[in-house]
Amino acid sequence: MIKPLAAGIDTLYWSTMNGIDSDRFMWLERLREKAKRGEPQVLDLNGHVLSVEPHGSGHYPVLVTCAEFSVQLTASAQIPTAYVQLRSAFLHEVGPRAAFTSSAVVVRALCGRQVGPAQASRLDIYADFGGWVLTDADRRGLVARAKLHPVLRTGSDEYETLRVGTSPMVVRLYRKDIETRSRAGFADAFWGGYAGPVVRVEAQASSVKLREVGISSVDDALESFGTLWQRATGAFCVLRVPGDGTPESWPVREEWRAVQALAFGPFPQAERVPVLKLEREELRVARVLLGSLASWAAIHGLFDPAGALTRLRERYPELVTRRDRTFAEAVLRHHVRLPRSIRQAQAKSWGA
Repeated sequence: MIKPLAAGIDTLYWSTMNGIDSDRFMWLERLREKAKRGEPQVLDLNGHVLSVEPHGSGHYPVLVTCAEFSVQLTASAQIPTAYVQLRSAFLHEVGPRAAFTSSAVVVRALCGRQVGPAQASRLDIYADFGGWVLTDADRRGLVARAKLHPVLRTGSDEYETLRVGTSPMVVRLYRKDIETRSRAGFADAFWGGYAGPVVRVEAQASSVKLREVGISSVDDALESFGTLWQRATGAFCVLRVPGDGTPESWPVREEWRAVQALAFGPFPQAERVPVLKLEREELRVARVLLGSLASWAAIHGLFDPAGALTRLRERYPELVTRRDRTFAEAVLRHHVRLPRSIRQAQAKSWGA
């Protein structure tokens, strides 16, 4: 029998039609144009360091991003003024309510106006189950009116992902343990030490499907996301045991009964999430960096890393200091994208 490990909201998109001050929007557009010319444009709002990107996104001409969320902005009255994506790590660090509140403070500052009713625009919810490996039996047993898109693991008869449907509703089953290892994720921080195979069942719904299940506002999404789970794992997609008769008459698999019976408890939350992600990213970067340095040192017959670094700087001084960019400026581009909690901790240690 599979074992429930963790469950909650993975991503929440919200929007508001509050409008934006015209002068403020033109200011943001000017910042975007400066960013296009390679001049970093950084805003510090509510402790979040946001970068004005050199491009917009879709129908939104201005895109502002930080480690915790992204904000798309427009002056058009035909679509929501602000479209916000709360990132998974931020949700799991501070909790969904606090994440939304913090992002709303930033949207108010960017728009120069009070945030109007916040609507849920997209919601991704998940549950992780230990002791489950996706095989052909899972692929054949998935019954849904939407199309199935399977992805096999390389060199294996197991599946890495089984995706049912496309927008406005998608259900995915995928090996979260594999993804966590390959992408330096944090999901295993909530698995209580479990180290075996883990399948994540994830339901994604855009505003159309959210409205069908009675979710309209952000408050609805935070309080009633279990109703989306019931729709996704009951009416939309069911894992069954193939047999006689129509697929809809096949018995429901034992694993799927556990999925359907899931009762969402306290939201998985830990202040250590950004630290864990940073530690794993640091290890990944260090491996790449040392591997590249070793390859370069081999060309010059250098076996001492300190000597290799010295020779690298001597050989390519223009890569360290150029007229248009210094190494410190390049570091700054990456530093501002660190999570708020990490930067605040660094500031405290520097001030100590």
